[in-house]
Amino acid sequence: MNSRTRCQGCGAKLPSAEAVCAHCEAELVTETPKPVGKYACPHCNGRFAKPAQVRWPPKVPWWRPAMERMQCPHCDTPLRDRRQPDIHRGFIPLMLIAVLSIQILVADRTLRSWLGFLLVLGSLSYFFWRTERGVVERDRYAAGSSRRFATGGTEQPGVAQQRQSDSPD
Repeated sequence: MNSRTRCQGCGAKLPSAEAVCAHCEAELVTETPKPVGKYACPHCNGRFAKPAQVRWPPKVPWWRPAMERMQCPHCDTPLRDRRQPDIHRGFIPLMLIAVLSIQILVADRTLRSWLGFLLVLGSLSYFFWRTERGVVERDRYAAGSSRRFATGGTEQPGVAQQRQSDSPD
């Protein structure tokens, strides 16, 4: 038997000179690496390129109102964007009430325009206060669906947490 019918890697006998050793070929074939995502989930540390947009609440009929929220594609934890935060849901009605009260209650035109200017300035400062600066790109998304108003806490519906009623006692 000549060297053409033996594998050069492991020395196993081959049926023909053109055949490939199955054992050595399996060692050479490597799995393609999964693309590493730009962001990391704060709950499971899984990497992803962008969060999944899902309907919330899930499994509601089409005629009921639903919204979309961001969640981790690996562990389904709700996420919030720390760089582009949502405004509080009571902010717009509060601004409408403030504008209407300025228009109705203030008679002086100059004072009304200054109060309107201060209202716009205050609403812009509120919006920029909500934006978190200096956030590392990897940690852009935080766990929780929204930031609590005027506090630094987060609400985390959907994140698995043990309740007292779940204890094994």
